[in-house]
Amino acid sequence: MSDQTPQGPPPEMPSSGIHGPLQPSVTTPMSSAFDLTRMICFEPFDIGRWFILGFLAWLTDFLRQGANFGSSWRGGPGGGGPGSGSLDDVVSWIDSNLAWILAGTILVLIISYLFMMLVFWLRSRADFAFLANLAHNTAEIRGPWNEFQREGNSLFMLRAVIYTIGFVIGAILLGVGALIGYSDLQADQFTTPTIVTIVVVVLIMIFMGIGMGLLTFFIDNFVVPIMYARRCTATEGLKDAWALMTANLGTFFLYLLMKIVISIAVGLLAGVLTCLTCCIAALPVVRCVVLLPVFVFLRGYSAYFIDQFGPQYRIFPETLYFDTSGYPAQMPPSHQ
Repeated sequence: MSDQTPQGPPPEMPSSGIHGPLQPSVTTPMSSAFDLTRMICFEPFDIGRWFILGFLAWLTDFLRQGANFGSSWRGGPGGGGPGSGSLDDVVSWIDSNLAWILAGTILVLIISYLFMMLVFWLRSRADFAFLANLAHNTAEIRGPWNEFQREGNSLFMLRAVIYTIGFVIGAILLGVGALIGYSDLQADQFTTPTIVTIVVVVLIMIFMGIGMGLLTFFIDNFVVPIMYARRCTATEGLKDAWALMTANLGTFFLYLLMKIVISIAVGLLAGVLTCLTCCIAALPVVRCVVLLPVFVFLRGYSAYFIDQFGPQYRIFPETLYFDTSGYPAQMPPSHQ
């Protein structure tokens, strides 16, 4: 593994023979992404290369693999918890252990938040390292990791701000719901206002989850390639991506639908591989190594899609580019 960052333009790669479409397309970039995947993963096949790129792919996919805290608590047969007694016993147990419950909840929230910040930082730095390896047809970590430190840290700050806002709003909503629910629990009844409040809180949480998912999709698929191509900050990349999307809403919506279809196909493929390998392929890093062609294709697909909107968004070698000179796509004001 070389410690030197590639200098100058990326090395020449075999031409894909693709010609640019008259309109930005959600299908044409798939051809270049397939060519890129073939080149990176199989020409030639190198298992060491697969492990390095697979590790970076694992870091970029960390949160989407379910990096979260999940646990269940059950009172033991000795009656250490509220157990399965009456509602009064449950309320009495909560009242007598309220300080410990609050302290434990706060501690878990703090640990969860700090862990997620670490994950976001690793993901943000790995996003650029992985893309740099694809652009230069290399397999290294230290060089691109250091070269794109500014962009990676800027992306981390954007993700941290978004997650912190969602985290605080979610904690407040859950706290309000728990407080209202506990008040009725103490009164041994559930009133209509309480039920309505809990339903409203749940609905808000669902819509927040959908919104956060769409925002994450927007950043991963559009902001990251723009930041890499322009070597700009996350704020600049976000403004650029938003201007592109608002000027080409139909194309971006079709891209979203295409990614949903691809995600379903990838999920089915991952399930089949998991079964065929007796769940070995489900192990986090192993999964990303086995499915490395999928990760290369998905990253290449989003980069080639953005590439259609102008030469300032070019990432890969010239011989693997569409002819963007004929694109009538509307550009952000700063690029017109």
